[in-house]
Amino acid sequence: MLNGARLWLSLDSRSACALRVRGGFRGVRLEAFERAPLSPAALVPSPAGPALQAAEAVRQAAARALAGVSARPGERASLLLPDGLARLVLLDVPPRIEPAQFARFRLGPQLPFAPTEAVFGCLALAGGKHAAAGLRRGLVESYEGLARSVGLSPAGAFLASLAALEASRRHGWREALAVLLGDTTVLLVALRSGRVASLRHLLRAETGEPERLQAEGQRSLTEARLPRETAWWVAGQGARAVAHALAVAGQPARLVGPGLAGAPEAAEDLAWLGGLST
Repeated sequence: MLNGARLWLSLDSRSACALRVRGGFRGVRLEAFERAPLSPAALVPSPAGPALQAAEAVRQAAARALAGVSARPGERASLLLPDGLARLVLLDVPPRIEPAQFARFRLGPQLPFAPTEAVFGCLALAGGKHAAAGLRRGLVESYEGLARSVGLSPAGAFLASLAALEASRRHGWREALAVLLGDTTVLLVALRSGRVASLRHLLRAETGEPERLQAEGQRSLTEARLPRETAWWVAGQGARAVAHALAVAGQPARLVGPGLAGAPEAAEDLAWLGGLST
């Protein structure tokens, strides 16, 4: 699902990020990284759209980020789309059934648009489960069009929350609750014996977020039949402040970095970074 080109372009409600990764014997390494901030409301992720409230401002930010990693005209690039475009769900895909087709069957009736307008993405997890999401085709095409407008050749589009989930898998946790903070959503992933036993994908709270995460996290542990003392790991946007607030509220939580060799301090709040491939 997350195999892509060496060049990636990520867009979310706060910034455009361009990065180069290189695969090798010891795994994937970040070679170059550039981030350009976006003005508020230039990009507002929503499953129904529109995707880009201020397309020219987003295009300029993407161009600045790409210039910072020396992107070449016509270069192939994989796109990382904002986590707010679709909600992830955990599916038990029956044997000999194509995961994307099963996702269409299960998720199609729940989408805020016609299933015929959707594309479905799935990430295989240990134990036969899949994380799946349905995105509106027009949204994906709008991001691909923006990429072409800054001189890129799109080589696939992937959801940031799926990349964050893949990054958490690569940490190798056995029993844990991963709190993966995106720009507009949060993933709560309960792992039992190294397998995803519960997955909750929620909108981020404007106020009272630590208290809400504490309550929702305990629900996730209960669903996964894990004890209350299970270790919590927090990654992503605002993770340092959230981990501290959880600790103050009586829930010890450990901060985890992006998990990709060569990542600079400026990228430490990107939960999806460690989930990229070449």
